[in-house]
Amino acid sequence: MPEDYKKVVLSYYEERINDGSLSPNLLDPTPGSLREECIYSYRKRHSSKDDEIIRSFFGDTEQECLDLLEKSFAIKFRQLPKILKGKVENPSIKYIELIAWLIDFQPRPSTSYYKSFYSQPEAEAEQPPITETGTDINKKRDDDANQEEVGDKEKIEADIPGQSHTQDVLTETGGQSASKEIQTLLTGTEPGSAITANAGNNEIAPVQTSKNKLPIVIIICIIVLLAGRGAFYLWEESIAKIRLPLANEHCMYWTGSHYEPTKCNVLMDNVSIIPLNLQTLKRLKKIRHPEKLTKSDLGKVWYAKIEGKPEFFTDSGMHPVDTLKRLRPLTPYILDKNITRTVFLSSVLGWLYYLTLFLLFSMLVVIYFRRSKNQSHQA
Repeated sequence: MPEDYKKVVLSYYEERINDGSLSPNLLDPTPGSLREECIYSYRKRHSSKDDEIIRSFFGDTEQECLDLLEKSFAIKFRQLPKILKGKVENPSIKYIELIAWLIDFQPRPSTSYYKSFYSQPEAEAEQPPITETGTDINKKRDDDANQEEVGDKEKIEADIPGQSHTQDVLTETGGQSASKEIQTLLTGTEPGSAITANAGNNEIAPVQTSKNKLPIVIIICIIVLLAGRGAFYLWEESIAKIRLPLANEHCMYWTGSHYEPTKCNVLMDNVSIIPLNLQTLKRLKKIRHPEKLTKSDLGKVWYAKIEGKPEFFTDSGMHPVDTLKRLRPLTPYILDKNITRTVFLSSVLGWLYYLTLFLLFSMLVVIYFRRSKNQSHQA
């Protein structure tokens, strides 16, 4: 059994660290250094078979791979350093594929790796022809005679009415036992319990599968709503988290929501790298949900208009992207003019979410009590 592809790739990464054959960008990886290494690796040893790895990582099948890399931001690679340092237990395969490409692991991608264990040799030695002796010829004649007897016996059994049908039914019964148990667990009823035969006219009542599946559909909807809410909350928390700079990181850049520390010699396209300011790094963040702002936030929030639309931040200073614009304190006029409608829409969506959950739970409770009542009447 071949080893897991993820374990093999990460083990190969450790081996290359120990023998000193890795690029400096991969020895102490950061999102910025990994982005730089991707661009360098693509230009140095580009291969068409690796294009699918890059496209899968970015989720884009239209643009050129080099354009995807050069136009990307370092925040896109923020998960890779955690994986290389063993801080992620079960990383997605797209990250492992990209790491395999960066460290030049072979064979790659994972499909080629697993196929290499099951591929047949290109040329196999041909079997020498077997010369039949007299004993072999007699044995072959005996086998032919036995086959003729078996064929005659099968023909006779096939002519007996009902026998072959009975054997088929017995064979199918064994194969259907597992599916019957699964259906009983999911619906709470036996697969044949909904079918009733009328002794007078032999009419069969149809199986009501839609009612049996309804509770399962409701439970799935509830799980999806709760999981989506939780995933969105965790995603926002991960973005809002500020990473403190390392000893060799004396600069920082704007990720779109906050500042991220980096080395001063790192090159990034369409990104301005500025000297590190710990106060700005810790305090200046973009407010992703301005609809939650209230009058109590006056004096705590600053804003600037970009292309006619206000953007809100948690500290004063210059705008991170348009450095010619200074952030101004939030005023009651700006708060009422730009946030009132957004607050209303956000409140409506929030109430709809909780109302949907309430209705789904109510339907589940009603179905449960109805089934319990029907079972008590039948008993």
